[in-house]
Amino acid sequence: MKSTQYPFVIDAAWFTVLKLDETTFAISEYGHWEKVHSFLLIGTERAALIGTGLGSDNTKRMTDQLTDLHIIVLTTHVHADHIGNHGQ
Repeated sequence: MKSTQYPFVIDAAWFTVLKLDETTFAISEYGHWEKVHSFLLIGTERAALIGTGLGSDNTKRMTDQLTDLHIIVLTTHVHADHIGNHGQ
């Protein structure tokens, strides 16, 4: 993986989570050739997850470590690498 200016929050077997600012996290799946990225935006009343990743591992396992808020999912498009965990 490339070096980054952002701090690692979680560096798990499948996911890498970077804290981009106080309310924004990049949840990346570097284990796949497409290097899929989802983004978690933390609000005051709820959070929004842009994309849910491939479904190769459990994205909710990552988001549960980042917030206790209710999370809504925003779908930008329906390619398999962005909707794999929509059922969670």
